[in-house]
Amino acid sequence: MAVFVLVHGGSHGGWCWEACADQLRLLGHEAMPFDLPGHGDDRTPRGQVTLDRYAERINEVLSRCGSKSPVLVGHSLAGVGIARALELHPRTLERLVLVAALVLEPGERAIDRIPNDRRPLYHELAEASPDGSFSLTEEITRRVFFNDLSDADAARNHARLTPQPLAVYLKAPTLALSSLPCPKHYLACQKDQALGLESNLLYAKRLGGSLSLIDAGHDVMLSEPVQLAECLIQHCRNADGD
Repeated sequence: MAVFVLVHGGSHGGWCWEACADQLRLLGHEAMPFDLPGHGDDRTPRGQVTLDRYAERINEVLSRCGSKSPVLVGHSLAGVGIARALELHPRTLERLVLVAALVLEPGERAIDRIPNDRRPLYHELAEASPDGSFSLTEEITRRVFFNDLSDADAARNHARLTPQPLAVYLKAPTLALSSLPCPKHYLACQKDQALGLESNLLYAKRLGGSLSLIDAGHDVMLSEPVQLAECLIQHCRNADGD
């Protein structure tokens, strides 16, 4: 039995992993989705949320695994939070799996990897908000996050999104995830409209390890939760072959 720690991306919450987590549990594994500070049901004031606060929460959840070495799974912006968490508190992982996630070079910030057509918007919205956060419109999230969901599902999931603290995007981790000694796998989403498939493949190359593609949009845990769970288990089993 593997222990999967599931880290959500920007504006999301642990809720986005629940269907995938349920499938992992059904197949005999332990799954631990959770809310990062300021997201989901967490009530941390967003004006106080930083990348280090993300890292602290990730390390707090990892510590609950006790003597078990977890499979750490990160989606989207979680790639940055995970890098900072492991920079602050190195630990043994059974495997690292990144799903359509950012993989930064040391000294690079998440904001530096946002497409040029969206980057100014993030700053403008954050500057106009009282807590330095930004929210994307339903039209944008329908196009970039939920492009392979029905209109009803896209609207329902959009309503669960939370404003994203910009401060998280402005700090650069110094740890290269490629330097981790554990097996590493990147799952690229072929229909990803948030990062784009080209960026998925670039991040996979930066991470090193193995690569697979899934025919899904950026929020694959919502559109293909069963298939994603099966992929996670499959690559966990294949860890010795990397």
